[in-house]
Formats: sequence, C-alpha cells, structure tokens
Amino acid sequence: MASSLQVTVQNAVQASSDLTAIFGICLGSGVTPTAANWQDCLQLVYTDYQQQYSTPTIQNFTAGIYTAWAVGQPTTATAPNRLSAALLVNGLRSVQNGSSPAFAAADIVSVISTFYAIINIIIDTAGILAKYNNNSASSIFLGAWDNTFIAMNDNDPNSQGEGTAELQTNGLSASQTIEWKATNKTGTAVIDLTGFVAGSTQLYTLVYLPVSINDTQYYTQVLPNPVLNSDSYYFQFTIDSGTTTYYWDPFLK
Repeated sequence: MASSLQVTVQNAVQASSDLTAIFGICLGSGVTPTAANWQDCLQLVYTDYQQQYSTPTIQNFTAGIYTAWAVGQPTTATAPNRLSAALLVNGLRSVQNGSSPAFAAADIVSVISTFYAIINIIIDTAGILAKYNNNSASSIFLGAWDNTFIAMNDNDPNSQGEGTAELQTNGLSASQTIEWKATNKTGTAVIDLTGFVAGSTQLYTLVYLPVSINDTQYYTQVLPNPVLNSDSYYFQFTIDSGTTTYYWDPFLK
C-alpha cells in the first residue's frame, strides 16, 4: 500500500511538470529539509518524474528544490528548518537512478555554487590573544594590516582576496543564499559572532539583513531584484566571552 507521501507526489507529478510546483506540494504537506522524510520526497519526485516525463537534469531538479524550500527572506523563525547547502548536498547525493547515484559528485559541487555562496572564516584566536589582551579595549579592528589573524575563502572561483581578511565575494545572483561559518584555526578558544554590521545602507539593496544561526554561523539571501554594487560589511566577535570585540571588513558584490 502506497504511503501518503507517495500518493501526494504521484498526484503532484501527474498534475504538473513544473518541479518547483511539485516540490512546493511536498512543502505544503509538511515536508521540511530537516524532516526524516525529506530525502524520501526527493527520491519519489525523481522516480515519478522520470517515468512520467523524462530524466530531470541536476540543474532543473536542484532549482525546483531550492525555489520551493529556500527562496525568501531569512528570519530567526525559519533558520532552524532552513534548506542549508549541506542539507541540499546530502539530499542530492541520496537520490538514486536505479541502483546508481542519480547525480555525479562533481556535478553536485558545481550546481551548489549556483545557489549558495559558502564563506568560511578561519580565525587565529591564539595569535589574537597573544597580541592583544582580551579585555584591554572595547573594540579592535583586524584589518588588512592584521589579516594574518583572519583567513577567508569561499566557493566562488572569481572571488578576490582568498585567504585574507579582505575577501570580496563576487558574482552573486538574485535569491542566492550566502552562508558564513567561523572556525578556530587552532586550539579550543570559543568564538562568538556577536553581530553583523553593514558598511552602509547600500548593502541592503543587495541582500537581506543576515540572520544568526548559532554562535559561529550566519546566513542571508540576495534580494530577488538586487542592485549589484560592492559594499563592505563587518562581523563582530568575541573570544572566550572576553570584553573585547574584534571586527574586520570583507566585501560582497
């Protein structure tokens, strides 16, 4: 006997060839990216779509998933169940075409970069603590002259300043998600990203106000109709709950 999700997907596929609409029906039935049956939904859609129409391309399949579950203004309420890049990667990896993976690993990496700008922030907490007294000042700027303390990289081959504190993430597109994650270069010092500050209001003609996911992660999304201008932004952070706040200024474009 078919499950309720199977019936839902079968009816959705029969009613429309629009993958966004099909996945939207899964969403409407309560399937979220963090739910146990989310990957089941992806597999059912892939199999039924292939039988009803043709084998979906990875670009079209991913666009349908992303548009249904990810597009929209980030909020603290939606953050816990949001479609992250990691969840999307795992979802695409789980889809099978018969007994083989439906999508090649290299193609998954490539398509993810279309929908997500993934920015890694590696912080040399040991170096910062060795140079500065963690409670000696209210705020310390770790700019270009101190960029050995901050190393940033992302998944955009066209970005500038990879490995420095002055990363400029280029090539952003409408409704693309931006994810930031801070990690400690060495040691066990605790990093807390305490705030995001735009270099100017111009940044918010490009992206929504970023939302905190946890102490080390933020995310946002490019506006549906962005003004693609370059602007700086600041992340403020503390180390081991010290009273000194550190910050630096990379760019989005």
